[in-house]
Amino acid sequence: MTDIYFISMSVILPERLEVKISLYSFVKNMKSPATMVNVESLDNALIELVEKRIELNGLNYNDASYDEVEEDLHDMEDTFIEKYGKYMEKVLEEVHEAYCSDTDVLLPIAYIAKKYTRKREQANGKPVYEVKPKEGVWVELNNQPGKEAHLVLVPNPARILLMTGPGNVKEVWRAEKV
Repeated sequence: MTDIYFISMSVILPERLEVKISLYSFVKNMKSPATMVNVESLDNALIELVEKRIELNGLNYNDASYDEVEEDLHDMEDTFIEKYGKYMEKVLEEVHEAYCSDTDVLLPIAYIAKKYTRKREQANGKPVYEVKPKEGVWVELNNQPGKEAHLVLVPNPARILLMTGPGNVKEVWRAEKV
C-alpha cells in the first residue's frame, strides 16, 4: 500500500495576494506522481492505436474511408496524449537520460511505429506485434555515438524497445503495476 501525504500552506505576498501551495508526496515504491497510471488501460489504448495504424496502412490513399480512418487515428492520438502524455513523457525522459541523453525527448506518439506486423495472439487474447529496426524515433546512444538506434513504443505489454539493427533489440522500459 502506498502512503499519500497532502501538505497545504498559504503564502501572503506583497499587495495582499494570497497563494495556496499544495504538495502531494508519494512514498513507498513511488518515484513520482507520474508513476500512477493504470497500465492495463495504457496497454489497451496503445493496442487500439496500433490497430488503427494497421488499418490505415492497409488502405490506399484514394480509398473512400482513408480520410475518416486517418481522422479517427488523430483523435485517438490526441486522447492518448491527454490521458497518458505526462506519464509517458516522464518515462521517456528517464529512458533518454539512461541511453541517449543528447537526443531531445519528443511527444510520446512520435515513439509509436508507423508500421506494426501482427505476429500472433498471446494466451490473454491480445496480439503480439513486431516492428522493423528503423521504426520509432532515431536517437544517438550515450555509449555508441554515431550508431543508428531507434526507440519505439510497443504494446502487450506496453514497453519501449531500443533497436540498433536487425535482431538487436533491447527492452529499456516496461509498464508494470505498482
